[in-house]
Amino acid sequence: MRFVTIGLLFVSGLSFAAGSEWARPDSIWESHYRQRLEKVITAHYPWSIDRSGDPDAGKRAWSPLLANMWHDRHSDDALNEWIEGRGFDLLKSNTAGSFYKPFSCPGYALYYFLFKDQLPSAHRDLVKTMLYDKGWSYLRRPDHHMDPIYRITEFNSENFNWMSRLTGFLFAHEYNDPDQIDFFETYVDNWTRAIFNAGRVEWDSNVYFAYCFQPALVLYECAPTPKSKRQAQAVLDWMCITAALHYMDGFQSGPDVRAKARAYRPFDGSAWFYTNLYFAEFGAYPSITEQEWIDQAKRHFVGFAAWSSYRPPLVAIDIAQRRFETPIEMHNAKPFYHLDQNNYADWKGDTPSSRRFEFETLYLEKNYTLGSLATFRPDGNAVMNTQNQKMFSEQNVWRLAVRQHTGGALQVFGNAGEDMDMAGRCALEQIAQYENVMIRVMKHQLKMWIALPQSATVIRKDSILFANLGHNVYLAVLAFNLPLIDSATFDATHDRYTWHDRRSGDDLRGMVLEAGTKENYGSLETFIQEIMLHRQLTQVGDDSIQYVFDNKKLEMRYMPPTVYTLVDGTVIDPAGVIPRVWRDGREVEFSLWESYEVVRGEPIVSQEWSGGELSAQVYGKGMTIRADDRSADIRWSPIGETGIQEIPLPIHKTEGPFPFPNPFDVSTVIPLHCKEPGEVKIDIWNTNGQLVRTLFHGYLSAGQHRYKWKGLDDCGHAVARGLYFCRVSTPDKAFTFKLAYLL
Repeated sequence: MRFVTIGLLFVSGLSFAAGSEWARPDSIWESHYRQRLEKVITAHYPWSIDRSGDPDAGKRAWSPLLANMWHDRHSDDALNEWIEGRGFDLLKSNTAGSFYKPFSCPGYALYYFLFKDQLPSAHRDLVKTMLYDKGWSYLRRPDHHMDPIYRITEFNSENFNWMSRLTGFLFAHEYNDPDQIDFFETYVDNWTRAIFNAGRVEWDSNVYFAYCFQPALVLYECAPTPKSKRQAQAVLDWMCITAALHYMDGFQSGPDVRAKARAYRPFDGSAWFYTNLYFAEFGAYPSITEQEWIDQAKRHFVGFAAWSSYRPPLVAIDIAQRRFETPIEMHNAKPFYHLDQNNYADWKGDTPSSRRFEFETLYLEKNYTLGSLATFRPDGNAVMNTQNQKMFSEQNVWRLAVRQHTGGALQVFGNAGEDMDMAGRCALEQIAQYENVMIRVMKHQLKMWIALPQSATVIRKDSILFANLGHNVYLAVLAFNLPLIDSATFDATHDRYTWHDRRSGDDLRGMVLEAGTKENYGSLETFIQEIMLHRQLTQVGDDSIQYVFDNKKLEMRYMPPTVYTLVDGTVIDPAGVIPRVWRDGREVEFSLWESYEVVRGEPIVSQEWSGGELSAQVYGKGMTIRADDRSADIRWSPIGETGIQEIPLPIHKTEGPFPFPNPFDVSTVIPLHCKEPGEVKIDIWNTNGQLVRTLFHGYLSAGQHRYKWKGLDDCGHAVARGLYFCRVSTPDKAFTFKLAYLL
């Protein structure tokens, strides 16, 4: 794909070049992108604008108006009709428009700044009057009052803050109000630093992706300063890359999907519109038809996309289309933080309020994604909101998505206990994953179920279930202490298979899901035979289950529920407890997980906790985005032709690129590629010939592996800066490389 410069962007009377044009798509991509956008808008013109008076109508009113105006953008008369008519209605509305409803804020701001010079003075005066009447107080509402449904301050709706605060930033600069500028600039700086030091909380796989994406999109389009434009672009790039990691055949497939009752269905949620618009490059369109996509295009979003000059990073498109070598396993730790508090330590992960509390595992194969989430957060059953609804229960903790020949990715999902739908989860179920295998364990519950698409070929052998999910992807489900299985219709697209036990009591119960492919096994029959003959699912302690597969071991110990203490000291029950997990006898240390870290396979993405940067690459080409620790300013740098060159490492049974970065100041990654299974040892030595750290010593399977050294010895103490040696050895060969640990 060719690189081209998008050009200069003119915003609010300022002109400055957008960052990292070298990393954006080419003119061919741009042409097809515009065709997709034009077809959606033209197919529905004129777009119907919500007039219901619903308090949330802002997310259903501004976008259709903006889509209509984009369609008529070449006609001044038509634009003036929209401005004098529905545009003015929305500007003066307290529901579908205005600063008083967070969902309205991005549309309100984009409309105002796009057409400010064409708005009658009475319209502009109305906006200023509403803002200085009570608009500022709404935009600056304290975090825990932004969404009145949520009464616990630690887990408020992050998207509400983004929508309100970024809108406030734009209008603070519009009226050159020093007090407001100071408040909202602090927020935007904190927002940028937090994302690049720790990631983010809000669901990035489904429902609320776009409602966080669009405020950043509006800030990018209307930025009053070069710095804020760079910040907006960097956050949008971050979101496109994380969306690409969860993208499968037209839809989002991560485990951290808000579990609305329909969240597993195609087109239900907000992420798919932008991801298809950006990632469906010519020749790589998802298996849904173009007409399906046009018919389902959400009116909440298309108007924003139409007026936006933002373009995603090329590397995000490459990741979404899985142009890298699969499989890849990655880990991701998600944080909590308050962005209104200008507490720099929070963005570095140094305070209790910035703790990691969700731990995502993603396994990406060519035709499927298996993801799970070990989570420790408040129990939705413990606290009720003002509408007598459960809080924090609307979340899935695992998902299997499979590419199809038509219709988009199919989703496999499930729950435990008596929760027989997708509107919640069982607080007593715990989960662990090792590459293509996932264990679910529970106590005090007698049921566990999964939902399979009705198009799947299902074979039952006693209490073991096998399925051909299409596109040469197979699934095996083995139950532990759940001997009975029955099936029923879940809905028009899925059947539910439920394993249960008639005995009561507190016995340990569980389930293993293992995914396989035709490429690995040749046929479903061979896969079934392999599972039946060579898998072991056993209890190895009072509260532990072990699964042996492909010369690997995954052991999980169920941990009894404890309490969750909020930042403000409130103690409530948890909705999840982090289990103890061992992979090949080595315990998983969840607390050390990074924001994004590939633990097996090509290092397509990396973001260290408190590292201040995100790197993404496919076959050694991509980009690094860094947010300055103190100023929150942004810079991009290329990986590839003018960046890092990967050099083969010719060791016996193991080869790969040299450690990178080298020299390093925070950490370095040692990538290895094993052509065949074998014993490998990785040691770090100092210049005095003393062993400093053994990073790994054990049996490695064939494939790619990565090990990170953060400048710590075997006791966890920081070593002195200077020269070290990395020695990679097998029983009959060894190679040594210099590592420069610099200030």
